[in-house]
Amino acid sequence: MQVTALPAASPVPPHRAKFATRRWRGLRWVFDSDEPIVLWGKGRTEPPGYTAGMLYYNFVKLRPG
Repeated sequence: MQVTALPAASPVPPHRAKFATRRWRGLRWVFDSDEPIVLWGKGRTEPPGYTAGMLYYNFVKLRPG
C-alpha cells in the first residue's frame, strides 16, 4: 500500500455577516443571509408588567453553521 500526501488545503475565507430582519413562521427574526440566528420580540403591554414594551431576544445562535 502506498500513502500519498494530500495537497495543501486553501484557507477558508472568514465569515462575512449579512444581517437582516424578516418575518418567518409568523414572528420577527434576525437572519444572517438565509440562516435564522435570533428571534426578536417585544414585551406585551397588556397586562402592564415588567416586560411591557421591552425588546428581547430568544433562541440566539452565537456561531455560524
